[in-house]
Amino acid sequence: MLHVQDRYRITPHLTHRLDEFNRIDGERLAVMKNHLVEKGGATVHTHICYGSPAEEILRIIKELDEEIECLALHPRLCEEDGERLMGRLLSDDLTTITSACDEKRQEKLLREGYAKAGVVMEEKQWISISMAQEDTNAVFEKIRAAVEKRKSV
Repeated sequence: MLHVQDRYRITPHLTHRLDEFNRIDGERLAVMKNHLVEKGGATVHTHICYGSPAEEILRIIKELDEEIECLALHPRLCEEDGERLMGRLLSDDLTTITSACDEKRQEKLLREGYAKAGVVMEEKQWISISMAQEDTNAVFEKIRAAVEKRKSV
């Protein structure tokens, strides 16, 4: 699990609080990690970094290369570089799970990123999970079920 402290949102006015943000987000990641391990017995790594979310996500993926079986991503397509990130990140041999608004809205938001990557938007490459009106446990269960379903294909 990766959380990027967005340099453009923090610098220069909140830089003095970066340690505080890292501590708070580290605690949140630890809770989510423990929940995932308890629910599915998975190996989960956590990492917090500072920089451009698109650049940091791509850097970590490159570093971990063979270790990544599944990528659950909030693509931040509302952001300026959302489609560019998706265009660089997606590939035919990677399944991306997006958990955000309802599935139809996700499909509309993600369509351009998939097109830029030259990847067909089908279940082998993309699993959409709606988080609308769901608590954390329900979302984790949906993600776990999606990963299990993907493993059986």
